[in-house]
Amino acid sequence: MNQKIGNSGGGGSGRSGQNRRRRGGKSRGRRGRGGQGPNGAPRENSNNTPRVIMTPQERIIERYDTLTELHIQARRKYYDLYHRANPEQRQKLERAFHRTILDLRQYEKSLSPEQFAVLKSKRDGLRMDVTYTTNHQLPPEAPAVPTQGDFEDPHVLQSQIQCDFSNDKEESVGSIDDYKRYKGLE
Repeated sequence: MNQKIGNSGGGGSGRSGQNRRRRGGKSRGRRGRGGQGPNGAPRENSNNTPRVIMTPQERIIERYDTLTELHIQARRKYYDLYHRANPEQRQKLERAFHRTILDLRQYEKSLSPEQFAVLKSKRDGLRMDVTYTTNHQLPPEAPAVPTQGDFEDPHVLQSQIQCDFSNDKEESVGSIDDYKRYKGLE
């Protein structure tokens, strides 16, 4: 009977690490070719799909979409886990949330005016939906609403304004002074 002397764990000749194949079976060959095949041509991806060569405009839009998606994920995590996370986790989620929006803004600032025009044409490139305004003969742009000045109370009806309650004979209990004493306003 032949017995092996040395390493009882199997695995070969008992030499520690010399000329041993890497896990996975195949030798991986020389490294450092920069993704080139044997004849110097670019290699295909591991799933045999050819590389997608994008134009600079597509790269701008792709990067913006990636940053936007990262921000949406960070925002979703922050708001979904806000009340369940302990304070340290909440701070980490908040930092990630703020970092992603800052990355997005920084990317927009780093673009040249021509690149920003490409991004803006993609981002604002959709037509305005005017179906409702067209069907109801309304202007597509809303009229300007003043934010300062005296305004009518929108909750008071015209019928309430026109009524005169001085002749009201209906019985009521207490006076305004009683009410103020009850509420502690005096």
